[in-house]
Amino acid sequence: MNLQLDDVAVFLRIVELGSLSAAARERNAPVSQVTRALARLESTCGVRLLHRTTHALSLTDEGDAFMLHARRLLDARDDL
Repeated sequence: MNLQLDDVAVFLRIVELGSLSAAARERNAPVSQVTRALARLESTCGVRLLHRTTHALSLTDEGDAFMLHARRLLDARDDL
C-alpha cells in the first residue's frame, strides 16, 4: 500500500467541509485535482470512502472508520 499523506489530508478536508468543491477552493486547486486525490486514496484502500451524489456527500462505513485513523495519522505527522 502506497498511502499518500496529502491525499489523506484532502479526504479529511472534504469530510470536514462537506464538499469536493469547498476543499478545492480552500486549496486553490481545481475540483478535478481533489477528485483525483480521493480516487487515488479509495484505490489504494480498495474501498469506497464516500457516497457521492450531485447534492451531497456522506461517509461509507469504511470511510467513517478510515476518518478516525486518518486524523491520528496526520496528528502523528504534525507531531513529528
